Amino acid sequence: MKKVFLIILLLFQISLLFAEKKYLSSNGYFLYFFSDDFTEYKYTTKDDFGNFSETIKIQKKDLNGITIWTIGNKDYVLFQSENYFKLQNHENTFIFVKSYDGYWSKEIEVMADYEASSWKNIGINRYDEFNLLYLNFSPWISESDNSGIEEYITIDAQKTFSSFRIINGFIDIDNPQYFEEYNKVKELSVFDMNENLIGKYKIENNSTIQSFNLPGKFTYVKFLITDIYEGTKYDDVAITTLQCY
Repeated sequence: MKKVFLIILLLFQISLLFAEKKYLSSNGYFLYFFSDDFTEYKYTTKDDFGNFSETIKIQKKDLNGITIWTIGNKDYVLFQSENYFKLQNHENTFIFVKSYDGYWSKEIEVMADYEASSWKNIGINRYDEFNLLYLNFSPWISESDNSGIEEYITIDAQKTFSSFRIINGFIDIDNPQYFEEYNKVKELSVFDMNENLIGKYKIENNSTIQSFNLPGKFTYVKFLITDIYEGTKYDDVAITTLQCY
């Protein structure tokens, strides 16, 4: 009994030491401890709690404004928010959460109907509004003569939502230059189904997950692009992900 108590006390002290760098997997099974600078980590499982893996090294770099983590011999794009972050490439997605219940309570529960004022076809690729519901390196791209300003996206859901999140720009792990070459959203004006303005939101020029609260609960909103960050090559605005929850 004393041995069990000492083990619990030791694990509690470890959890305090790494309190700000402790994450769970999105299925709640793995517990990860990251170093202060996120250059290495180790993990354990709920079935074998305290029996840690070997320390795994992380290499970090910035490519055209996109943060890339290299683990082993594989590259991942880092998408970060306040309470969780994702590592994504074409093969895998890893989600690290601060709170298991808190993360899943904000996940998309129902499919929503998306409509956009325009979208762009490039070769055989269709960059339409349906790409916004997912994180798959295939964004929505506008097609207009006004750099994307006054373009809009509507979201009509089956259940109420009170927040939205956006990943700005064209993010592609194989073509990181697209993030700087395409326009990005600088300001969104949001309207309800009666065309009443319910808020204006400043969007940062980065590749993080940006979350915003709406002034109430809604089943329908219209996002109108009212300002943009200009790209270095193309005159269309791109958004990787736009979700309400």
